[in-house]
Amino acid sequence: MLNRENTGYIMPKDWWRCSVCGYVYKPEIGDAVSKIHSGTLFEEIPNTWVCPVCFAEKKMFFKFNTSKKR
Repeated sequence: MLNRENTGYIMPKDWWRCSVCGYVYKPEIGDAVSKIHSGTLFEEIPNTWVCPVCFAEKKMFFKFNTSKKR
């Protein structure tokens, strides 16, 4: 899992959820349907990309944090 900011790892906090259907884009997995390779950050996906489930536009996604505070 890649992250360009520091350690080279993408943390689960970097996931993005579709506000229409709930699909979660996980950079460590990518999107095989649209040929988005694993390790591709959401910000690097072209603006023409759509949700592989409901075809919502990229702007319909929101970043959410899955890391737990201790």
